[in-house]
Amino acid sequence: MQEITKEDLEELEAIYGFQVKEEWFNGNMTKISCELEDERYWGGVIHAIKVDDIIYNERKTLALIKLGSHLFRVKAEAIRPNEILFLDVDYDFRYTVEDFRDRWVLAYGNYEIPALALIIDAQTEEEVKEILEAINRIATTIKKYSYLPEVKDNQYLHLDNGIITKEILEDFEEHMKTVVQLGLKAEAEEEKKKQEALNNVVLSDNKVEFIALNGGKYSLESSLKLNVNKEMLLPVIYCHRKEASYKQYINVMQTIGDIVFALMKQHPEGEVTIGKDGRKITLGWEVKQRKDGTTAVFYFLNGRRVKNEYAWKRVYSYIEDNVPIDWDEIEVKRVSKTGKRELSPKARELLEEGIRGEIRDEEGTFPFHLTVKRKNDKWYLVIGGKEIYIKGGFSVIERLHNMATGKALYWEDRQKTSSFYKKLKEIVGKETAKEIIKTIKETAILWGAVE
Repeated sequence: MQEITKEDLEELEAIYGFQVKEEWFNGNMTKISCELEDERYWGGVIHAIKVDDIIYNERKTLALIKLGSHLFRVKAEAIRPNEILFLDVDYDFRYTVEDFRDRWVLAYGNYEIPALALIIDAQTEEEVKEILEAINRIATTIKKYSYLPEVKDNQYLHLDNGIITKEILEDFEEHMKTVVQLGLKAEAEEEKKKQEALNNVVLSDNKVEFIALNGGKYSLESSLKLNVNKEMLLPVIYCHRKEASYKQYINVMQTIGDIVFALMKQHPEGEVTIGKDGRKITLGWEVKQRKDGTTAVFYFLNGRRVKNEYAWKRVYSYIEDNVPIDWDEIEVKRVSKTGKRELSPKARELLEEGIRGEIRDEEGTFPFHLTVKRKNDKWYLVIGGKEIYIKGGFSVIERLHNMATGKALYWEDRQKTSSFYKKLKEIVGKETAKEIIKTIKETAILWGAVE
C-alpha cells in the first residue's frame, strides 16, 4: 500500500485514470487502540482503523482505500497483507480490494498512520475493542509460556482467508489455554525425570557411576579427589523433551574427558579408571620438568607407556566402541639391554617392504614403491638410489605410508598428490619434495603403470 497526498492527484488522474476529488481528503479517521503488555512488540500498540470508502479508477485495476482523511493506493486484485504477532497467512495469500469494504484494518506502531496489517471483520466498535483485547491477551500468553515446546509448536493462528473475527480468536484462545496446561503438566514430568536421573548418579570423592542417555553405565574412579558434582553430568544423563532430536548427538566421553583433563591440570601425576558396561581402562599421566625448563607429559594405559597422540583416542574407542587396543601400534617400546630401542612389528614391516602405495591427481593414478632404511636410529627414504633423511623418524614415515595406502585419518589426505607433496615439503623441504614427486611420476610412466 502507498499513501497518497494532494500532490499526487494530478498523477492519479493523468496516469491511472482516477476521477479525482479534493474532498477525498476530508473526514476524521475512526481508530481504536490497545496497548500491548510487552512494549517491544510492534511499537507497543495495536490499532483497528475503520475503512470509510473504496474508490476505483476507470479501468478497475487500481483502487484507493479511504481511512478518514488518508488515502492508500492499492492494486485491486493483489494486496499482500502484513503478518503481525501470532496471526499468520499463507505466503502467497492476497486480498482483493473488496475484502476491505465496510471492515476494519488491524495496524501497529506509534505513528499518525500506523502500518497496516490484516483485515478485521466486526459489526460494532465494542466488538472491535474485544478483538484487540483478545489479541493482546493471546500475545501475552504466548510470550509468557514461550519456553514450553507445546506453546512454541502452536503459537500461530493461521487465517485461511486473512480475516480476523471474534469467534476465531475465542477458539484460538481456548486452544492456547489447553496447550499451556498440557505444557505445564509435561514440564512437571520433566522435573521428575531430571531428579530421577540425578538420583541415579552414585557419587563420592573418588568414584562416580551414572547411566547415560545412550543406556550405557559409566564409571570414573581415582585415588585423587574427582571434584565432580551431579549437575556437571546433566547434559549426558538427562535430556529435556524440546532437545530430544539432539539426543543422538550427545557425547558422553567428551564430558568424561572434561572431568579427566581438569584433574590432570590439578595434579602432575595420577591415574583414573574409566568404565562402561563392565569394560574398564586406566589412564595414567606424569608431568615432568625438562632441564631446559619446559614440561613433558607422559601417558599410560593400564600401566603401559603409550604415545601421547594415541592415549585419549584409544580410551575413547575402547570404552565407547569396544575396539581392542593394539599395543604394538601405541605402546612406547622399552630400550633393550644392548641400548637399542626395540622395533615394533609395524616398523619392521616398513623396513622390509617399504612404502607401497599410490598418488592421484588430474594426470592420473601413479603407483610407487619407496625403500625405507634405518641407520644409527635414523630413518631414511631411498629415492633413485639417493638416501633422504626423514626428520621425525618412524612416526613420520608411518604417516606417509598411511597417506599412500589410503589409511590416513582424514579423507583429504588419502592418496592425493597435493597432500602427499605438502607433507613431504614439511619434512624434507620444497626442492626435495618436488624431486620425489617427479621421480614417482616418471618411474610410473616408464613402467606403464599410470592409470
